[in-house]
Amino acid sequence: MNQINTKNGSAPRLDEVPFENVKGRSRWLFLLALSIEAAHRGSASNGASPSYEALLPFVRAVTAERESLREFVLSLPPPAQDDLLAQQARAQAEQNQYHWSQLLLQVRVAELRRIDDWDIRCIHQLMEIFPACVPRRLQNVPLYCRIAEPSGEWVVGPCRT
Repeated sequence: MNQINTKNGSAPRLDEVPFENVKGRSRWLFLLALSIEAAHRGSASNGASPSYEALLPFVRAVTAERESLREFVLSLPPPAQDDLLAQQARAQAEQNQYHWSQLLLQVRVAELRRIDDWDIRCIHQLMEIFPACVPRRLQNVPLYCRIAEPSGEWVVGPCRT
């Protein structure tokens, strides 16, 4: 496991990455995996999709709440025209049926909220779940975290030996 050191400091350096960028990249990777899963489930009746392994921890976290899925989907505002997953989940919920799209929609909402709520202390968890959320130069090296001045945002960088 990587180490994290905390340093006080100045403006961000070129080898540092703002933590909010790491979280944004994690959200993007999660949504990409979810989109691949939705497309695969929509086109194939069985068999594991390429993204299933990446989504499995999130699916397990939400499956325990299966009875409330339809209520959850119906409590959301009407979906946007380009949000096919949300449209399919809502149509099935309105027909009082359980459908995989409801689970994926709840996973999407819950996990995006969870990623947004994580702070700098969770950098290793983000990197474990989404290895590509940080540049390659920050993978498998000891890291430090500090608050950059004058912005006050957390940044992550490689420790210098």
